[in-house]
Amino acid sequence: MPPSSLKGIYRNYKADTDVVASWLATTAQQHGYRVGGASAAYPAATGGRLKGKARKQAKATMPVATLGMTAENKTKYIIKVRDFEALAVYIAGLGSTVLVPSFFTNALRRVISVRKSFAERLGSAGVKITVASEVTHSFFVEQLEKVWQILSPAAHATTATINATVTGQDDRDERSNRRARSSATNDTIVSNIFSALRVYHPSNRLEDDSDAIRPAPVRTTFVAEQGDSVLDMIFALTTLLNDYADIRAEIRALWTEHASGRLDLAAASVATNAAIEMARSMEDEMKALFDKSDGVHIVTEAYFHSLCEASGIDKLDKEMSHDPYNLAAYDIADVCLINMLTLLASYTASVDRQETCLQTYSGKFGWYDEALGGKAQTKRQQWTQDMTAVLELMPDLSFLVLKLGRLSVVDELTRGLAYVMDDGKRRAKLWLAFALQIYVDILRDFVPDCDSLGEMQAEVREIKHAMLTVPASDPHRVTVMRAAGLWDTDPIWAARGMAVSAELLPQAHTAPFKFLRRNPMYCGLLVHHMRSTRQTEGLSYAATPGALLGVVQLYHALRNERLLPEHCTWDDLQELWTLQGDASFFVGDPPTTKEAYFSNYALSIGTSVTHWAAASSRRKGKGKQPTFKVHSDNRRNLMPIGYLSLAVNHRIKHPGARVPWSPEAVQDTLVEGVSRRHTDSRSRLQRGGKDGVGVARARIASLPPAGLVREVAEAVQHEKRGLCFDFFIMHNQSWSFLTVLREALWAVVPAIAQGGSDAETLPFVPGICFAAAAGKSLNQAVVVTANDALLRTAADVMRTFVRDGGGSVVRMDVEREVSLEEVESLCGQEGDPWRLKRLEFGDGVGGGLNSVTRS
Repeated sequence: MPPSSLKGIYRNYKADTDVVASWLATTAQQHGYRVGGASAAYPAATGGRLKGKARKQAKATMPVATLGMTAENKTKYIIKVRDFEALAVYIAGLGSTVLVPSFFTNALRRVISVRKSFAERLGSAGVKITVASEVTHSFFVEQLEKVWQILSPAAHATTATINATVTGQDDRDERSNRRARSSATNDTIVSNIFSALRVYHPSNRLEDDSDAIRPAPVRTTFVAEQGDSVLDMIFALTTLLNDYADIRAEIRALWTEHASGRLDLAAASVATNAAIEMARSMEDEMKALFDKSDGVHIVTEAYFHSLCEASGIDKLDKEMSHDPYNLAAYDIADVCLINMLTLLASYTASVDRQETCLQTYSGKFGWYDEALGGKAQTKRQQWTQDMTAVLELMPDLSFLVLKLGRLSVVDELTRGLAYVMDDGKRRAKLWLAFALQIYVDILRDFVPDCDSLGEMQAEVREIKHAMLTVPASDPHRVTVMRAAGLWDTDPIWAARGMAVSAELLPQAHTAPFKFLRRNPMYCGLLVHHMRSTRQTEGLSYAATPGALLGVVQLYHALRNERLLPEHCTWDDLQELWTLQGDASFFVGDPPTTKEAYFSNYALSIGTSVTHWAAASSRRKGKGKQPTFKVHSDNRRNLMPIGYLSLAVNHRIKHPGARVPWSPEAVQDTLVEGVSRRHTDSRSRLQRGGKDGVGVARARIASLPPAGLVREVAEAVQHEKRGLCFDFFIMHNQSWSFLTVLREALWAVVPAIAQGGSDAETLPFVPGICFAAAAGKSLNQAVVVTANDALLRTAADVMRTFVRDGGGSVVRMDVEREVSLEEVESLCGQEGDPWRLKRLEFGDGVGGGLNSVTRS
């Protein structure tokens, strides 16, 4: 995997160290140096399960990442840092036989630069590091510098360029650090430390020589030994916080665009939730390292303490006893996510898993000031806003955790709280603190100007209105109605009302839907889920009878024969055709002759043309209708629209364990989404699609995690058009058209009026028109002379249908605003979807946070 496709600063750093170790070991081995073997110096990372002493030794000495291992590349050996020099000396002794490639020197200088610069920034800032860590770090850098000094005569890069990078003089693009600084006060100690990592920011990445010959994949590969000193942990944590700061700034930019009307609510919400998923995956990759100090929260708190000391702030010099720390350090705490870690740890420590149903906040520390929002001026005001926002949120989240199986959408904040509550040690996770911080950021800065609840409720009304024309008993309608009607009433408010009636809680002072009103991301995810559900169910609803295929083919034939005037455009059908492409309705290119209309139709519905042969050319029978033989290979099918959107919907509606959505997984999903846009319903890449997918793949591969967040938002925005297309209305309008057309055809040819239900006959009405035009017939008792009479009748019917507005119902339904009165009869039809009547109120009702102070 090329470095550009690796996501996250720490992942790129580890990849560079592995490049250095791998090239040294592989090159030396290829020239006779014995590297590897099952020794203590080079422990093998095998795929088998070790036992006893061997397993303990392996766990202690082999922190080897198995990500991306394949059948061709599955055996790994760790190269100790102390052996780098010996390998370099051996390679240098080979003389001109070996030319050091630029990808190696680029990786080497990046690693030297970032580790030296990082240590220097910590030192100049006054951050104290243990002596042992400093010794380990110095040894690591010295070994790498020795490798460069030994191999520099054979290297592509110049010594001046290497030195410029190592001494931290490569300041080519300061813009790469603006996002990290945007979430902290200018010139703070944290932003200064972040600047040491800029060598791994995309705009500052040293160009990888694409023409350099890389080592061919082999069964034995080598990875660099990873340190586990305090400095290694701090370095890893800093890279994680830097990535989080970039992602946080990108999320802020997305919601700014939403507030200005440039970005859809669902697009901003899906991207935000995906960002939290990636944040979790990025932290999980460092879990083994952080666990050596009992978890990331311990490392983060220790780092925060050191940063406070370096800034001249006594963390424990609190103005008020219940303050979590000296609030003069608020900006540092904000970047380190200490504020949210503190609140999260306090909540999980004070609440039992069984008490998560109807927890309530007593208001002991005040209430969130919605009017003030993000306009707080002092550090105390900022902390109070953060604290009260979270304290009021957590009881609501706890209710959702209890009702996890009843949710239509499980966002990462709810999922994360459930995860922590089920964890026996109740350890606070940095990624969950990040999720809480994102919630607070959006609440504080965007809720005052965004009516996300109103947008969601408008979407509910629009979807419900579309269901009025679908039979109430239809299972597809039932599924859509559940998705749209789950939040008709506020279950959290209703449950608390039941507890108040039982005199188990004091009178509630909040209005219904406070959780949704303050949580735009959750509203957006609900909107996305409703849209996805409507398409998935609508696609099945429309595809089963197969009427759309015949109507599209008939529409094409009538326009091609110029039987319809230019201004007679069936807008909805044209939009469907554009979204689906030719392959969903035709075998090959759309036909252009009357014989071809008929033959293409027969093939498209999966039947043989011989079933439609004229009576004179067929063996005489006893007047029985021949049996249709369906050939599924030719039969056309409607395809889902919006690959990424549907993939996301599958993730957010699933409450259980899932494959982690790492940045690399998000990248793959994005690329697949682009590929699907260029692929027809027969899974064939369209003309020119290969180049388009290739360009997109290269561009997406170069994006950092924050860039992927933006890409997800733009992809969902792009797919909105197809995702929101209403297949229910489209099918119903086509069905109505076919009903009128069948009656008109009966008037012209009474003999075709035979028995059978609508589902059995209506989809084949266009075929009758094509058969007549081509001189074909399925019924042996009827001899049809080739003529255009039925096509002309179809043209008259379609012209009238379009003129009367039947061709733009889907478009008009999207554009109109549906009032509550229009769908009032559909509200509350789900009965008790939250099963509130089964709630049992015990002694735990009413518990909650009474303290957020931590030592």
